[in-house]
Amino acid sequence: MTRKHAGILLSTGVACLTGILSACGGAGAQIADGGIRGTGSSVGPVSGFGSVFVNGIEFFTDGIQNRQVISNDGIATEGDLDKGMILRVEGNWDDSLTGEARELIYDDTFRGPIDRVATGADSGSQFTMFGQTIRFDRRTVMRLGNNTSLEQVVATGGHVRVSAWRTGEGYRASYVGVLDALPNGWVELEGVAGSLTQGEFSISGQRIVLSDNADYFDSLDDDELAGKRIEVEGELRADGVLLARTLRLSDDERRFLDREDGEVEISGPISELQIAENSFRVNGLLVRYSSETEFDDFVEADLSSGVLIEVEGEFRNGVLIAGEMELLEDDAELEARVESIDLASGMLKVGGVAVHINDGRTLIDFDGDWQTVLAVGSFLEIEGRERADSQGNIFIEAVSLDIDDADQDESFHARGKFTRDNLEGQVLSILGARIRITDEDDLDELQACDGDAVKVKYRSSGTGGYTATEVECKD
Repeated sequence: MTRKHAGILLSTGVACLTGILSACGGAGAQIADGGIRGTGSSVGPVSGFGSVFVNGIEFFTDGIQNRQVISNDGIATEGDLDKGMILRVEGNWDDSLTGEARELIYDDTFRGPIDRVATGADSGSQFTMFGQTIRFDRRTVMRLGNNTSLEQVVATGGHVRVSAWRTGEGYRASYVGVLDALPNGWVELEGVAGSLTQGEFSISGQRIVLSDNADYFDSLDDDELAGKRIEVEGELRADGVLLARTLRLSDDERRFLDREDGEVEISGPISELQIAENSFRVNGLLVRYSSETEFDDFVEADLSSGVLIEVEGEFRNGVLIAGEMELLEDDAELEARVESIDLASGMLKVGGVAVHINDGRTLIDFDGDWQTVLAVGSFLEIEGRERADSQGNIFIEAVSLDIDDADQDESFHARGKFTRDNLEGQVLSILGARIRITDEDDLDELQACDGDAVKVKYRSSGTGGYTATEVECKD
């Protein structure tokens, strides 16, 4: 027989999520931050440690006994967390961008074997688990252990845990990590349940059979499964059937239960965008904006499905009424060597481009503090947003940063915004770097470019200047 549990597995606390919207000037400039401060919940990917960084706030965890993490997925303490894992923090914070955590809460989105991996121009980079599509990109934190690729994980029959955002087309992975062993020997998936017939139902084609002692949470029961977005854990049998041990509402459905008139911050990809109705969804939550909503360094026309956004506002009648919104999607890429480092301002000069590192927001995808690991000459891969300070100086607000240990041929790569004003004679300005164009074909390419971005391969001249070796107009 099945057992029903009225309580929610994870404690809920108060629904006030922190809002940190940052703007940065050029080298040596002051950093200004605004947004909601207070007490409640913050949900987002972990971006750093030494405490726990989530949504731009450094949460100190000294007040949590043994730095415990509330989870049934084999994540017991803060030391088991990894960058990219979508974490919920209950605590308080203030304008210093620091706070005290009372609880750390984590739950996998998927856990188990990968069915197949597809990469390429047509499919993008994605894989499937239990019949569901999960997209990944350069911002996804990949922890593959001794495997060199996801394809190798599939070939060796390995298991992974996935922390992901829900999108209109499936899921977008924030974290993918190989597991040495499944916690409790259980896999996990979520999705919309089909009709239950004789103790069996399916989610996206995955056949699921209820065990004799399956546990129900969140007031679920046999009569209410069909059409609900739920989370299922249990053993995956040799015949591919999942034997369900626990069933509860999915993270997105469960997170805002019994929360009214509270301040909320949430980040994730936009889905179900309705410009005419001033609404969209993030992780399944309906968001409405108005003329009173503050757009941080973007306009309504920049909203599009799949773009990462951070929204803060008030939760009313099951709807998030947006007070402030910030796009998190990157529009700039850079691969080049570090030329200078200003630790005080968090500014780097990389391949002629000014780059700002925000300790609370930039995902540093290597071990150690960037202040001690990076050095002049380090070759970096950077993704971020192109911004301008009050004097009009262009820089990149880094979203993710990684060190490329491979031998380089000293070629740099940059992708950034482009208009005809970026081209002055034979000099192209991209991301604030001025690059000389010496090839007539490349110059013709730029002069005829109808796109809104360009990708440039270039080299340092050794005298403080740069010369392009290849130029491509991008739509």
